[in-house]
Amino acid sequence: MLHGFDCGLSLSLRLASGPYSTAWLRGWDWAELSIERAGQALPSQKLAVVAGDGAVQGAMMLTTGPVACERKSDLGEPALFVELLFAAPRTRHWVRVDRAEQFRGVGLHLLRTAAHLSIEAGFSGRLKLESSPNFVQW
Repeated sequence: MLHGFDCGLSLSLRLASGPYSTAWLRGWDWAELSIERAGQALPSQKLAVVAGDGAVQGAMMLTTGPVACERKSDLGEPALFVELLFAAPRTRHWVRVDRAEQFRGVGLHLLRTAAHLSIEAGFSGRLKLESSPNFVQW
């Protein structure tokens, strides 16, 4: 499964598997990761924004089946759950020594794609995200 979008920067959105440069992903083995809720692994897919040179610029995991929405106006309605949404720190011009703009909006492209997949699944674009209680500090 390949989901693409045109952002004019030779990027594509792919399943996060293959020989991509993922050193910045904190050493996690994305092949082994899964989304767990209440002790159960949920069916999911791994998506990545990949530059023309094969370097991963951002990644996320997204359920392929519904989870219950908790927003008051949509309480209990189906949504897709987004987990481990990351953009590579090197894409942020303010952390680069040369201040050069490299890629912009990687995380936003991932979220837009998740919303589109939610629409395709019949969930009206609903997404569920939770902040991590054990976030990683840089």
